[in-house]
Amino acid sequence: LIGNEAFLYISFILLVGLLIWKKQFWAAIHIAAGGLLTAATTHGLKAWFAIPRPALVAMPPSSFAYPSGHSSGAVIFWGLLASLIAQDLTPGKRWQVYLALFIPMLLSAFSRVFLGVHWLSDIVAGIALGLALCGLTRLSYSRFNTSKLNLLTENRNELRLFFGLWIVSAVIYQTIYFSDTLEQFRIISS
Repeated sequence: LIGNEAFLYISFILLVGLLIWKKQFWAAIHIAAGGLLTAATTHGLKAWFAIPRPALVAMPPSSFAYPSGHSSGAVIFWGLLASLIAQDLTPGKRWQVYLALFIPMLLSAFSRVFLGVHWLSDIVAGIALGLALCGLTRLSYSRFNTSKLNLLTENRNELRLFFGLWIVSAVIYQTIYFSDTLEQFRIISS
């Protein structure tokens, strides 16, 4: 559920809020634009390709399958967050941030195949789309950014606050929607 569109909007709002609080307006604008561009592009491509979902679960989502919005949304969110944190670290330590934030990205993407609501090609396309838009967003941000962000090095309490709020939001979201989602994605017996 951390890759659901509604929860990704919550995640982006928390991150943009942190950036505005730190007076990092260019970063906030780019994060918001990257998230919205990813949502719009994913919905547009789903409508254009019109590839149906696997018919394996009781109530599959009503949208088309290709590309996976969970994958593209998770990649853009976690990818941009990782790049913002890692930019202030030495090159030798950046991989740790990328690896740590790659895990929820991958879990969100592959859960869709595991649940039977996406084909493998859907999540591969979603990951590729997310990476492309993450790179474009990051490239644009690098062009406009004139100050160091210092998300990790300046004051770790702000980053801890963000992750704490994100975890509380995730737990609340899971509590509200988990049972219904589990029932929706129940495998149809043949």
